[in-house]
Amino acid sequence: MRRRPLLATAATAWLWPLRASRAGAPDLVIGQFAPMSGPLASRLAAFNAGARLVFDAINDAGGLRGRRLRWESVDDHGRPEESVAATRGFLQQQACALFGCVGNDATLASLKLLRQAGVPALAGMEVGDGVRLEGSRVAYFVRAGLGREAEAIARHCASQQLGGVAILHEPGPAGGELLRLLGDACAARQLRVLGSAAVTSDPGVAQEAARKLAALAPQALLLAVPGRLAGAVLSAAQTLGQLLPTFGLSFVAEDGHVLRLGGRGRTLAIAQVMPNPLGTQDPLLVDYRRQASDKRVPVGYASLEGWLSAQVLAEALHRCGRDVGPQRLRSTLDTLKITLAGLDVDFSRHELAGSRFVELMGVTPEGHWRSLT
Repeated sequence: MRRRPLLATAATAWLWPLRASRAGAPDLVIGQFAPMSGPLASRLAAFNAGARLVFDAINDAGGLRGRRLRWESVDDHGRPEESVAATRGFLQQQACALFGCVGNDATLASLKLLRQAGVPALAGMEVGDGVRLEGSRVAYFVRAGLGREAEAIARHCASQQLGGVAILHEPGPAGGELLRLLGDACAARQLRVLGSAAVTSDPGVAQEAARKLAALAPQALLLAVPGRLAGAVLSAAQTLGQLLPTFGLSFVAEDGHVLRLGGRGRTLAIAQVMPNPLGTQDPLLVDYRRQASDKRVPVGYASLEGWLSAQVLAEALHRCGRDVGPQRLRSTLDTLKITLAGLDVDFSRHELAGSRFVELMGVTPEGHWRSLT
């Protein structure tokens, strides 16, 4: 039976024997590189705010056996060379881990340094399955991989007997990878992919993509684009009299645009990889919302992901005992099993992510989430 994580109880019951600590003990440094501006800025800010609820609570209680958690964030402007420079800086500070780092290219560029130093990275975001595979046993991802999201979407479409689907994606290698990923998931469920369309921020391209998809006459549309691009195509499709059942990977919702679609989004469902932040059944979710409200942190999927991911890191650090070095932390993560708010995280399986959780959530005209299960 899995024991309840010490950090995951309500209020202050998890304060361990922290105050019996070593005076003047050095901080535990945790690093993060991420682009602090651009389309992901609001999601990143919410993730970080959720995580800091956990780290601040530990520090307010006296730290981890007297050692404060010092989480340092560096803006890498989305440039891999700056991500590498930030990683070198964290290693020079003897960081025990990286946490919440962002980006495919940035993560890939930093993996060699992390592997050489033996320093783990936890809870990376916007990292595809191929890079996750490259980072095996040094990069530990909490959220389920995109392949598992695609499988959930294809499984649902097959259960609804939707025979033919079309896929909307971005141009370029990254968009091509997602197109293949969704195509493979559909093939495994005997779903026919009738065709696809690439879309950019150019309004003319969005309109042409909508016309191309309408001509294919699919029974459902699969989205592998950010919400700001999906919204433009869905608007154009609506003017053509097309309002199909539409299913998107989780990152479709991460810029917030899909919640502002109103009636255009009533046929839209998103594969979410965290529990519903407004769930009422689990006391941890109630505790998360209370903490978020107290600190004026927005309640939502992004801040909940930060909060839960920080709980995972804190539990792993606690299980290290007094030896909280990177090597000890990696060996602890390798065997870590923990359940938080219905999210089972098990790194001992050595898969692309600790969690397999995927849930399809619909969007109401009022801009709220509703479960489809």
